[in-house]
Amino acid sequence: MRKFVSIGFVSFGVAVLLTYFTNCDVYSENNLFAELTTRCVDTDDCINQSSEFMELKINSENNLPIGPAETEFDVGGDCNEGGYIQNVIIWELFLDNTMIQTSQFLGLNGLCVNGRFSMRVRLVRPGLQDTGGVRREHRLEVEIVGMDAEGQIFKNPLLARKNITLVPR
Repeated sequence: MRKFVSIGFVSFGVAVLLTYFTNCDVYSENNLFAELTTRCVDTDDCINQSSEFMELKINSENNLPIGPAETEFDVGGDCNEGGYIQNVIIWELFLDNTMIQTSQFLGLNGLCVNGRFSMRVRLVRPGLQDTGGVRREHRLEVEIVGMDAEGQIFKNPLLARKNITLVPR
């Protein structure tokens, strides 16, 4: 009887260990760096700069709620600078398709460092107010731009520019 209990416990332990590691696989093939990594491994071509690899992902929910007294907040996410030696991440704030604020005027640009970015967004008026004091939705567009050694700017409008909607809370 004792032998059967021991075998049962060992079997149960092995089963738990086997199922414990089943979630270690990637959940999707949509990886910001998979293509670049594959290319580096296959062709030893990791030093080439290419705007096609520049990509940005904002790790905030769309319809990001902004409180009535908030004047600034942080936005962050994942990024791939495409192999360029310099990069900058800019944001632009829109109300009714009109740009009302940008990080370039405020010196609040972000950087892609080790595949991540974080930056501060400063609102024109507290709580997403328009000029009449009415709180309204705004659109925040964020873009990564690469620069080579000569200072030439490279963009990827399809993958490197993303937006989220800011909503009054």
